[in-house]
Amino acid sequence: MRWREFLRIVGEEPVFTSALLLAGDVSPATIHLQLSRWAKAGKVIPLRRGVYVLAEPYRKVSAHPFLLANRIKRGSYVSLQSALAYYGIIPEYVPVITSVTTGRPENVTSGVDTFTFRHVRKSLFTGYRRIEVAPKQFAMIATPEKGPSLSGASREA
Repeated sequence: MRWREFLRIVGEEPVFTSALLLAGDVSPATIHLQLSRWAKAGKVIPLRRGVYVLAEPYRKVSAHPFLLANRIKRGSYVSLQSALAYYGIIPEYVPVITSVTTGRPENVTSGVDTFTFRHVRKSLFTGYRRIEVAPKQFAMIATPEKGPSLSGASREA
């Protein structure tokens, strides 16, 4: 795949997966090799295996950090301090995007932001909604009522 063809496919996407490029008669190994080369050249930024954003000079749309958090770890939603700051409930700047998941907890530092994923029990994985955080960009975020109730519970699991 050539760079111009690649930009035609993903140029309008704020964040994309390698699966988007695997449609049709293409070799997965070739696509992954090309993405690796473009990452080394600084044209794309890998967020995690198979999830990328375009580097600044090629980017038409910047991805909102909450959208990135949702894409980095499927089955998660932005919560705790990040959601509270988003709703203006706390005045502090929150440098790390914090999400909750029923999966494994982890910290992810990408070339874009730092993300923390905290584990919660399945019974606590409620109280979120899909919100447009930027034009045509939607992210799953805890409701304002959920943030304070979850902050103490997330340490249990």
